[in-house]
Amino acid sequence: MRSVILCEGHTDAILLSYYLGRVYGWKPLKRQPTNCFITVDSQNQDVNWYKKADDELLICAVDGNTNFGSFYHNKIEHPIIDSDLFQKLVVITDHDKNTIKTIEKSVNDAIWGETAYFKNGIWTEATYYNSFAEEKKLQVLLKIIPEKYEGALETVMLDAIAEDPYDNEIVNRCKAFIDEIRPFAEKYINKDRLALKAKLSATWAVQSPEKVFRFIDQQIRMVAWENSTVLKSCFAELSEL
Repeated sequence: MRSVILCEGHTDAILLSYYLGRVYGWKPLKRQPTNCFITVDSQNQDVNWYKKADDELLICAVDGNTNFGSFYHNKIEHPIIDSDLFQKLVVITDHDKNTIKTIEKSVNDAIWGETAYFKNGIWTEATYYNSFAEEKKLQVLLKIIPEKYEGALETVMLDAIAEDPYDNEIVNRCKAFIDEIRPFAEKYINKDRLALKAKLSATWAVQSPEKVFRFIDQQIRMVAWENSTVLKSCFAELSEL
């Protein structure tokens, strides 16, 4: 079976690959399958293949939630219609300040048009017709992160780090520091999303001051996310991939 995950950016893709690898045993593939070579349109997009036994998984960073539709239609839809290449499709997006219903409608509109196949946190079945005019089924999942409150993937990562009582104090103080300094750093932190990223970066800077200049993937791999109950709950549905 082949599955594909569409997520917003590099951080999401790196955390997902690390977490799915450590928890469910997905291993990176050095080369894309010969019958499904997918390219990217910018340096802010990324595609990487993973394998577990006879199953394969493609994780795609699409460069923001406004690109889910275009990436799907330009990169994923044709392999599905032409050769039934994927059997499962997952879209992972940030909650931000929108309602669950608003996000569901936005993602459904972008990918399916007016058909509402995506339901947050629930595997559903989408219908499509392949190039032979045969009716086929595609298992689909929308995962909004975090589900129960406003935020983004960085919010969940901070919550996961804060599960440790010692690190909880560090996380809270780093959050407070960014909130306090933000009015004086508007040139650099002029959006809520950037403030959230700054809080995660500040936490990592305190936890690993000698390694603060590591690339983001190296920083992510330093944390044992697989032990987090927050992430276990957040990504529970991905066990079905």
